[in-house]
Amino acid sequence: FFIIETQTSLADMRAAVLAARSTNLPVFVTITVDKNGQTATGGTLLPIMITLQSMGVDAIGLNCSFGPEDMTEFINDIAQHSRVPIIAKPNAGLPSHYNGGNGYLSPDEFSYRMESLMEAGATIIGGCCGTTPEHIAALRGMLQNRQDDFYHSETEDIDDYAAAIESESFFLSDHLTYSEPIECSVSLGDDFIDLDDERSNVALVEINSMDDALLLAEYGHMSRLPIAVRAESLPILDAALRYFQGRLLIDSECCIEPEALDTIAAKYGAIVY
Repeated sequence: FFIIETQTSLADMRAAVLAARSTNLPVFVTITVDKNGQTATGGTLLPIMITLQSMGVDAIGLNCSFGPEDMTEFINDIAQHSRVPIIAKPNAGLPSHYNGGNGYLSPDEFSYRMESLMEAGATIIGGCCGTTPEHIAALRGMLQNRQDDFYHSETEDIDDYAAAIESESFFLSDHLTYSEPIECSVSLGDDFIDLDDERSNVALVEINSMDDALLLAEYGHMSRLPIAVRAESLPILDAALRYFQGRLLIDSECCIEPEALDTIAAKYGAIVY
């Protein structure tokens, strides 16, 4: 399998996932965030997870970042929206800084604190910086003793009907109302900001050229609403979905065969509506 780890950019993650999926091997992705839950490019865990699991990753989670206790709240936040196994690989600190508490964690301390991550929803666990073979052995011992104690909800109850940009998720209602079509231009960001969200709950953007696809990728992060795209050309639609860093909707009224729309939506994790 592939594990794409210590990731800080959704663009990099999506590119790697698209490449890895061409092999038909399982793909795991783990992300690194700061104490505020943000990546180096300003992304946050939930919209990144929603985007990547819609693209078909087999497991997703966090690695490095910080220790088990600080990681638990983030795992808990995504558990109710994840349809794939959640990975948790915190660090154990640096042995030279051992002082108990928030310092270096011994193997027994590390495995004990990992129990909270399992209770929060992590089902694939390990370690990152500072962990040794002894830490992994302690984790194995903990799992052998307590594996039956952990409960995880069924995926039928998971809420992942959402669009996303790198920094925000937009959970969708059953009734979506598109805005008037927005043309792509250098003022696209202002058009998103000025959109009247009392009359519509989805921003509909017309994509007529490769330049339009690039403009959407550049300004899409400014939208306060989920974004749907309308294109009459399959290659242009492919470009829009490829360049946009998030999860888009596709207008089902595009003059493209429904079977082709479904295929391209599955490739990029988009929603046809």
